[in-house]
Amino acid sequence: MYTPKSFEVADLEKITTFIRENGFGTLYSHTGGEPEATHQPFVIDTISEDKIVLLCHFARANVQWKSIHGQKVLATFLGPHAYISASWYEDPNTVPTWNYAAVHVEGIAEVLEDEASLVKILKKTVAHFEGDGTAWDYSPDSDFIQGMHKGIVGARIVSTRIQGKWKLSQNHSLERKQKVIAALSKKEDSDSRRIAKMMAE
Repeated sequence: MYTPKSFEVADLEKITTFIRENGFGTLYSHTGGEPEATHQPFVIDTISEDKIVLLCHFARANVQWKSIHGQKVLATFLGPHAYISASWYEDPNTVPTWNYAAVHVEGIAEVLEDEASLVKILKKTVAHFEGDGTAWDYSPDSDFIQGMHKGIVGARIVSTRIQGKWKLSQNHSLERKQKVIAALSKKEDSDSRRIAKMMAE
């Protein structure tokens, strides 16, 4: 990911918080030279020093999982993003742009088909995304869930490189940034308001 120094985020705590808050990502790999991508939920299994381990799962009918074992893959996570109009700068010789936050995790994939691994992945996934008092109860021993297990395959990704990019007008003057924040704050969509909040912070 092209990341100018002013947009770079290297703090692992910020990055892992971002992944937890934006856990529906995209996994990219290649099969025989052809690109493959699956949009799916991810959860963080472990964090240690500068590495993280991600867990996810595929529908067994999705052929991508068949070629990823031992392969270097890329998981991407996109947070809020918003169009920035050049008119907001109230300054000549400016152009529009896009502000956004994103994380890329490169890593080595391991396919997991055993029951214990699937239960672990699904327990963590359900606990993370349900997360409230009305949470759906995952019962791995029920006949229904056992049947569903047969239709999925798990995966574990150990990171080899992690990149965080918060493109929030850091390369503009304080006056311009304040104008952008004011304009975004007036927008009705949540992404624009979230970008305004991130810029203000």
